[in-house]
This record gives sequence, structure tokens and C-alpha cells, in this order.
Amino acid sequence: MQQVREHGLLEAYGRFVVTRTDQFYVCRLDLGALDPRYVHMPSSRGEKDYMCDRWLVAPRELLMGTLDILQPVVVTPEKYFGFRGSTRGDRIAAR
Repeated sequence: MQQVREHGLLEAYGRFVVTRTDQFYVCRLDLGALDPRYVHMPSSRGEKDYMCDRWLVAPRELLMGTLDILQPVVVTPEKYFGFRGSTRGDRIAAR
């Protein structure tokens, strides 16, 4: 995250494709088909209640929030009390 800021990447690009660094995935991705206002993640294979972590596409306005997923849990843990393990993104993001 620090390097994104240091190198002025938020000002240079409108959208970012973020991938895992420990795996390599080949996929056909048409960025033009994705609404640039939202974060997009691939559909999971199999379970409906599973958040796929292979890649995401985020607009510059939302990029830092997608990269900084641990800080909210550490700063405001009470928001996550009672959380029972659903990995659906909309349920997690709503907190």
C-alpha cells in the first residue's frame, strides 16, 4: 500500500487488477464489461457462500480499502463480535 502511494499510482490509473502473489491464474477478463464504479471479484467454484480470492478489480477510489482488510478488524473488533464465518463479501463488507 505504501508503494502505491509513493509511486503515485492512484493518480496514474483509474482501475486496478489485484491478484494473489502466491498463485498464477489464467482467465479471460473484459474490463470494459465491468462497471468501473464497483469492486469486482470472480465467482467461486462450488459453494455459493465462498469469497474467491484469486483476483479483484477495483476503482482507484476503493483500492486502498480493498488492500487494507486487517486494520478495521484490529481498530474496531467489536464490529466483528458474533461473526460466524460466512465468507460472503456482502456480509463482511456490511460490517
